Amino acid sequence: MQTDARRLVGLDVARYLAFAGMVFVNFRLAMEVQTAQARWLDKMFWLIEGKASATFVVLAGIGLSLATRSMEKSKAYIWTARRALFLLIVGYCNLSIFPADILHYYAIYFFLALPFLHSRPRTLSTAILVVAAISIWAQINFDYNNGWNWDRLEYSELWTLPGALRHLFFNGFHPVLPWLIFLLFGLLLGQAPLHTSRMQMVMAIVGLGVACCGLAIADLLRDLPVAWLLGTAPLPAGPIYCVVGLGSASAVIGACLWLTPRLPYLGWQQTPAR
Repeated sequence: MQTDARRLVGLDVARYLAFAGMVFVNFRLAMEVQTAQARWLDKMFWLIEGKASATFVVLAGIGLSLATRSMEKSKAYIWTARRALFLLIVGYCNLSIFPADILHYYAIYFFLALPFLHSRPRTLSTAILVVAAISIWAQINFDYNNGWNWDRLEYSELWTLPGALRHLFFNGFHPVLPWLIFLLFGLLLGQAPLHTSRMQMVMAIVGLGVACCGLAIADLLRDLPVAWLLGTAPLPAGPIYCVVGLGSASAVIGACLWLTPRLPYLGWQQTPAR
């Protein structure tokens, strides 16, 4: 077995960071960890909450794009659909014991992404804007609290058809509206020259700038009557949250891609023992 020199190890590092971030956030959720007396810890959780999972979904889109770009359309569809079906089964099994499961959402993202696997950047960009517009419209016109007990963070009617569809597409932990945006953005990035230093720096710098601008705008608008829609919390995932999520994902992925080949002594890429 030999290490593939073409592999972008930075993506693996970014996956690790995103996964570790999600573990920390879910641990706090499950164990009801109180951080009010440790402000630095509270700030750390605020920094990664929602951003880590958004980054992971973007990475899933990048991986999907890289894995299927050289396949024929029919083969790419079958390859993706099989994995989506597996994630759907495993995800719903996990959902029965862990209400914040994300795997069944991934399955639906993958199914909905099938028509966009070999799409041009303009088509993907348009799809992102359409999903964003529909998401904002839905959050304004429908009751986002429907089904939720926020005090206990429990969702009623989860195992009924109306409740399951509402939870999956509108107001669950990672609903299709708007989380499909992150996967489509990953598909878009997967077509970019991620191996070049220029692209990596652009992703890191522009992404950080976009995330900071989103945070600043959310702070300026925090006193408006619709501040619940313009915040940076993942529930509900409003437009500002999506901007911050996309920016932070781009920044983390770009930084990881740029740093990993420049810090070889950290052992990012080891040659397997014979």
